[in-house]
Amino acid sequence: MNSKRSIYPRLRHAISAEQHDFLPRLPYRHDDLYEVILISSGTARFISDDKQYPVQAGDALFCLPETCYALFPDDAGLCYTSLLFELPEYLRMSELPPEDVIRCGDGMEKFLPLIQMLLSDGTLPTVQSHLLSALLLQIRTYSPLSCTQQIPEDSAAYAMARFIDAHYTKDIFLSDIAESVHLTTSHAIHVFKPIFEISPMQFLSSRRIGQAQHLLLTTELSANRIASEVGISNVNYFYTVFKKLVGLSPVSYRTNFQNRTAHYPIDSN
Repeated sequence: MNSKRSIYPRLRHAISAEQHDFLPRLPYRHDDLYEVILISSGTARFISDDKQYPVQAGDALFCLPETCYALFPDDAGLCYTSLLFELPEYLRMSELPPEDVIRCGDGMEKFLPLIQMLLSDGTLPTVQSHLLSALLLQIRTYSPLSCTQQIPEDSAAYAMARFIDAHYTKDIFLSDIAESVHLTTSHAIHVFKPIFEISPMQFLSSRRIGQAQHLLLTTELSANRIASEVGISNVNYFYTVFKKLVGLSPVSYRTNFQNRTAHYPIDSN
């Protein structure tokens, strides 16, 4: 048991976003990974399921498995480091804060040496795990940030968003989304758009492209395969929508982050 405890949390991916990127992280989720996003400069809007936060330099954002997240930069000054890691459920309470956002402020600068050691080439996985655990524990000592907007979980708009999140890989239409909450298509749009600022079908496109972004950064799947994975059968349409929503083509997006993304395979030993 003790040796098993010593290898968690286990880092799997590290991604750095620089000031000139100005690229949104559209709605996405991890099936089995946790993520902490450490903002070093700039401001953004962070969405965690039904809650929204205005975040800034010095904030640590936590993303849990099976929950939908999005990050929208306010300007081209947003800089952050994203750490994706494995963590057994029984360690979640001891390693992670219960809140989505922790405001570390100037304390973020104190984390930099720890982060640099964590991401240094040649750092052993066991040492890496201890460093990541120490980083998470330090973040927990700071105060949480309250959300500025929350969607009622019993609302039809939230229910439609949840339906889209659960079925975005399938060939679904506005009629399916409306039917899931027993509304007409026109009423569904009328209810959904004031809350999410886009229509249900635009949200569906955003959800698909957001997951595609995640897969482009964390897997070696081809862009064509990823299109299929997120429910888009027409590859040309996938490229068109991706560039419209993200600002780059899928291939350019992956290339843009190639030198700023590190992957840490599981050691079978």
